[in-house]
Amino acid sequence: MRNHLRTVWMLGLAAAFVIGCTQRHQLSGRDIDPKTIEQITPGVTTKHEIEERFGKPDQVRDKSEGEEYLYTYRGVIEKTTELIVYAKKTTTDERKTLRVLFNKKDVVKEVSYTNSNNPAEDVSKG
Repeated sequence: MRNHLRTVWMLGLAAAFVIGCTQRHQLSGRDIDPKTIEQITPGVTTKHEIEERFGKPDQVRDKSEGEEYLYTYRGVIEKTTELIVYAKKTTTDERKTLRVLFNKKDVVKEVSYTNSNNPAEDVSKG
């Protein structure tokens, strides 16, 4: 019993000396919230609504079926784990891209979203 209490106490003490921190740093563009992407409905959402939600696009391309808006975000995620005598810092590049294709009537035809750091968020509709 005494050894068990000592082990629990030592684990608690060790946990107190481990500090973790995650910071995001924006390098370019506007961050894109994947929850906002869920609200885009092809055939319903208009160009005006896209501009209200995301602002002016970073790029506009003319396509045969209509206009294409591109929104891009680039940042880094820094994760730091510190112990009393040891520290480790990892940096992960993060790129998010939102592509919206409109038909000739300025209604969303297709939408796709990718996140290089979290592929589970990727969306493609239309």
